[in-house]
Amino acid sequence: MIKKSFLLVSLSLMLQLANAIAPANIDNENLELGQSLTLSITLHDASETPDLTPLTTDFQIAARGTNSQISVINGRQSSHYTYNVTLLPKKSGKQFIPALKVGKDSTAPIAINVTQGSANKSTAVAKNNLLAELIPSKSSSYVGVPIILKLKIYVGISVNNLSMEPFELPTAKIQLQGKPTQYQDVHNGRNYQVVEQKYLLTPTEVGNITVPALHIHGEIPKNAGRPNGFFALVDQQPFVLTTEPVDLTVKPIPETMNPSNWLPASKLKISETWSPNTPKITIGQNLTRSIILETDGVPVTTLPELKFTNPANVNAYPEKTVNSETPNNNQLHASKTFTINYVATKAGKIEFPETIIKWWDLDKNQVQQAVLPATSFEILPDKNKNTASSAVTAQPNKIITTQKPANNKWLYTAIATALVFIAALLISGYFIWRARTRKQHNLTANMGSTTITSGKDLFKALINACAEQDLKLTNQLLIDWASLHWQHKIHTISEIKKLHNDNDLNRLIDQFNLALYRDQDFTEFAALAAELTKLTKQKTTKPNKNKLKDFYPD
Repeated sequence: MIKKSFLLVSLSLMLQLANAIAPANIDNENLELGQSLTLSITLHDASETPDLTPLTTDFQIAARGTNSQISVINGRQSSHYTYNVTLLPKKSGKQFIPALKVGKDSTAPIAINVTQGSANKSTAVAKNNLLAELIPSKSSSYVGVPIILKLKIYVGISVNNLSMEPFELPTAKIQLQGKPTQYQDVHNGRNYQVVEQKYLLTPTEVGNITVPALHIHGEIPKNAGRPNGFFALVDQQPFVLTTEPVDLTVKPIPETMNPSNWLPASKLKISETWSPNTPKITIGQNLTRSIILETDGVPVTTLPELKFTNPANVNAYPEKTVNSETPNNNQLHASKTFTINYVATKAGKIEFPETIIKWWDLDKNQVQQAVLPATSFEILPDKNKNTASSAVTAQPNKIITTQKPANNKWLYTAIATALVFIAALLISGYFIWRARTRKQHNLTANMGSTTITSGKDLFKALINACAEQDLKLTNQLLIDWASLHWQHKIHTISEIKKLHNDNDLNRLIDQFNLALYRDQDFTEFAALAAELTKLTKQKTTKPNKNKLKDFYPD
């Protein structure tokens, strides 16, 4: 009785196991490396999709799709669905196509044998007619300085469905540069049709970077000698092209450069124009200055926001900066245009001091500097304003000595005018208050990546980041807190040095920058937290309310 029960249980388990196997087969179990095989899986219905994830370890998936077949037997209609996957083995030797889940069922593993031969004609044709190479514009760079990667695919035979797998790097940012271009070129004495695609690789950390081998997929005719036609298009052989890995070196910021003012470039040019272009202007006349900073080899995001010193008795109204970035041969061309409107308020001579920009020449590996020379103007009195003032002062004397008002009409008019003036002042005051409130709100809402809007909570998070010795988080929170503390948008922690007089804090900021940009150690987190705490107890200097606000506030 016990043996009979055991037999029944065993048969039940075997039946359940049999039901769990999804039918699958291949069209070729012995093949050469570079050849493809097709795995066909029978489905219960068209909505089922096998999980192909286990295949990606040892195979390239060249194509996939579902076929359906409808049959009618004795008046009864039935449907059969097959899921086909075209696979390219990545290595030679005896191996298995792994079991794949299909709904609640699974396929069985299938054994194959892949040899390292080259007798297959289509494989030899692919090797002789298709080439791929990845060429960097340079083998070394600095953090933030991009390298152009040029992928060139040489095609000497008819190909279809050309594509490439996307790739990512943990220590660099990869950006596609434009669309692929096609042209004719000669390689090893043979003419090829070349498909070229450019990528922009921007390193984010110091060290070595290896760009892995890139895989390009496509299809070629199985019979290269067959003339072009319908059957040549239908009977296709998948192929995979592989580039060689590329090793790159990312260097730290040179010791001779201050990380706070790090500006690398292959070329740098600064120029300016004045409008009107005359050495003499009048009080109240608008004077427009346009400064253009141009560089080659770096993106526009690396260019600094330049600060310009204004002469005394001159109001400055800067416009929004205009950025531009375009690819130029094997590097980027970037530019920033700064436009400032000046209005002099007092007659006399004014001078705009020279502007010096230090930058690192990537081609010569040395410090360079670009200079805007000082420019002087003579401010003349406004003659029309003086004439009008004389007329205004003479007119009341004439009225007082020659006539008296016949009635109260002028008195009522004066009172009405005064009331209108007071109402205008109140309305103007309201809009000024509203603009200041909106500016403060926007400053709080747009700071960095943090979502903390309370000054106390933000400072507490900053102190916690110091306690955890998190360099990057401390940098971001310090920028956000400083922006809120001084009510002024801060882009880098170096800008904080201009907002206070604490020499100890300035020293810590310089050391912090060295750790951030030169990969050095920073061990004074506790001292930094103490200096910031001391700074919060000091009274913040309020901006001068009499100073005219910019047309475009931060």
